[in-house]
Amino acid sequence: MANASLSKVWLRPSLLVFSATEPIQQTWNIASIASTDSGTKVQYTTTANHDFVVGDQVTVSGATTAGYNFSTPKAITNVTSNTFKVDSTATGSTSTAVVLGSKWDFGTSTPLYLTDDGRDPLQVTPQRLEFRRRMIDGTMRSHYVTDKNQFSTSWKEIPSRKINNGSNITSDGFGAGQDIKDWYENTPGDFWMLAVYDGVSNKEVRSSAEKYHVFFESFNFTISTRGQYNDLWDVSITLVEA
Repeated sequence: MANASLSKVWLRPSLLVFSATEPIQQTWNIASIASTDSGTKVQYTTTANHDFVVGDQVTVSGATTAGYNFSTPKAITNVTSNTFKVDSTATGSTSTAVVLGSKWDFGTSTPLYLTDDGRDPLQVTPQRLEFRRRMIDGTMRSHYVTDKNQFSTSWKEIPSRKINNGSNITSDGFGAGQDIKDWYENTPGDFWMLAVYDGVSNKEVRSSAEKYHVFFESFNFTISTRGQYNDLWDVSITLVEA
């Protein structure tokens, strides 16, 4: 387990992750729920040990007491191996529930974490798929199919690779020029992309993320500076949603 006119430009996400297999957001079953800390927090006990840490964002659903459910993520304030607490004044008795965490399981795939060094904002351009035909009276008819996104970003003068002689070259230790090129060459078909919004810890996606099924539309690189041990590359990619 490894853990258009409407175009938008995001300074975030703070991280892009490629995965050959579909990432699955992790869930845990909750066995019991109780109000604690003089009614200022609620403690959730999971049926198995979880791997949450303080600050992780979670949501809860399925509890018979509505106050114990929340769809807007809350930050965990306290943890043990099989309990966690969040700020809440909810009270009452309840049955079992399910907690949805902010971590993602990549299964047997080895994901590629793309460095954020020198990366431009991610541009997202919706593309409308529709069939248009001019009718005999001159009016236009359109049969709408769906909307798909196009994603584009680029990096300026990133190292040709992330590691040199066992030491990280990129500041975050994530994939750089050659790593992105290898993924492009070795993945001619579809794959998955996570756009992570906030931060990561030890390569674990511990914050909100959006998942997309994508193909490469283009990949370009220029060796902008040659070096003794590694070169600096300018890289640009465009992806389209499957």
